Amino acid sequence: MRVGASALTRRAGLALALGLSSWPSLARAEGSASVRWDPGKRTTSPVADEVHPSDESDAHDGAYGRFDGLFDAGLSAGGELGDGAAVSTRASLHYYFTAGIYASYSDALAGAIAGSSRLASLGVDLRPAFIPRWSKDMEGSSSLLDLTLDSISIGLGGFVRQPKDGAFGDRRGLELSFGLGVPLAAWAEGPWLGARSLLRWDDPWGAHARAATVTTQVTLGWHWMIGK
Repeated sequence: MRVGASALTRRAGLALALGLSSWPSLARAEGSASVRWDPGKRTTSPVADEVHPSDESDAHDGAYGRFDGLFDAGLSAGGELGDGAAVSTRASLHYYFTAGIYASYSDALAGAIAGSSRLASLGVDLRPAFIPRWSKDMEGSSSLLDLTLDSISIGLGGFVRQPKDGAFGDRRGLELSFGLGVPLAAWAEGPWLGARSLLRWDDPWGAHARAATVTTQVTLGWHWMIGK
């Protein structure tokens, strides 16, 4: 009888030990049943305590809405100042807010600006700061400042223009631009104030070459994140 009781006691003790050791796992599994996995959230697993997101929102992820779409599309209007004044419009499309294309059109208000009555340009534009800064987790405390710094750009394109006493397209040349934007809503999508310095050369290597003209373009527009 004593041998049988001892064996029974050992078995009961073993069962109790196994039950106690598995209790935390069962509790976690029970708790995880109430956690809903959502690909739109920063949590990557439904297992409780496996991932600890520091913030459920995108407000401090350094992207500020720029990953809500593949492309940043912008449309703006404003003025261009130099040796005269003109009304200007500008459209742009950038892949992941970084590399893209632009098109612009300017029409002089009276007479000409930098020798042109009308001018249209098309080119490529690069914003080199965003991806390196974001990938190295170098965002600051202000989304407005981060977005402004990331919007600093350099563009290169070609243009056709109408001389003051000529026809549209009589002159062609190269255009170099330096610009930045300020997000008035401190977010990628929304209203932006833009400023750009433009250097233009007529037919740099041809018969109509002339010294570079410099104008400043100031615009107010809207940016959308598009494409998934």
